[in-house]
Amino acid sequence: MQYEVNINKYDLDLSGITTLTFEVKACQDATIVMSNSDDGNSSMPMYQFIFCGWENEKSAIRKQDQGVEVNTLGVCKCDEYRSFWISGDLRIGKGLNVGINVIAEWTDPDPFTIRSIGIYTWGGTGEWKVQLEGNIVFFS
Repeated sequence: MQYEVNINKYDLDLSGITTLTFEVKACQDATIVMSNSDDGNSSMPMYQFIFCGWENEKSAIRKQDQGVEVNTLGVCKCDEYRSFWISGDLRIGKGLNVGINVIAEWTDPDPFTIRSIGIYTWGGTGEWKVQLEGNIVFFS
């Protein structure tokens, strides 16, 4: 899998990452991938955190054929930034306060260390504001 934006190219230390907060303006399929590979190699274990997937009807946490999907009709907007978070214990939620407004959670029976992060918007365009190491990084 090739990431639309590979966050690793910004020379950020991702080794201790426990949470990620971001805002996204997209009609559907705003996705963050966290991989065990340093370069996003899709043969290595990876988590997919999907917001407004399935034409803005569901969100999901996935690892290969495992995970959880939940109904989140209209959680994203094409013309408005919406805020979300991801926590290292495999929970996702709305807003910028980690742990509040949980959308979904899943327990991985075989967790791994995150070494790279990629973002993309499948089937359309998206604008992203991702907070990393105290800085907001813009992607579109």
